[in-house]
Amino acid sequence: MKAHGKFFRVPLFYVGGFLVKSKKQKMIDFLLKNANPSIKHRVKSEILHSLTADEATLYQEQIIQEEMIQRIIACQQENGWIGKSLHGGLDTQEGGTKYLAEKALNKETPVLKRAMSAFASVPLDEKN
Repeated sequence: MKAHGKFFRVPLFYVGGFLVKSKKQKMIDFLLKNANPSIKHRVKSEILHSLTADEATLYQEQIIQEEMIQRIIACQQENGWIGKSLHGGLDTQEGGTKYLAEKALNKETPVLKRAMSAFASVPLDEKN
């Protein structure tokens, strides 16, 4: 096998005169074609380090429209607190903010920015 070069920072090889993608490259290609916007965002930014500003904007628009994200937004109180308790499922402050972050929602998105601010400003006995 002789190295051909790099495509998305993953080596390609010639085997028997044919260009062959590595297993890693095949997995990356599959994810970029089939995964949800959060996974695509994370692959492009954390693995490939090739996320463009346009892609970031597009993925954020798609992520914010997901049903579960919209449910979390609907639980957010006027003071920024998500839900009515600190711990529990996605309809709580901890669960909701953790899920939003794991989904690669930008920390400057209003819902996440308000929720993070609420951690610092809302007393634990005054959540809603």
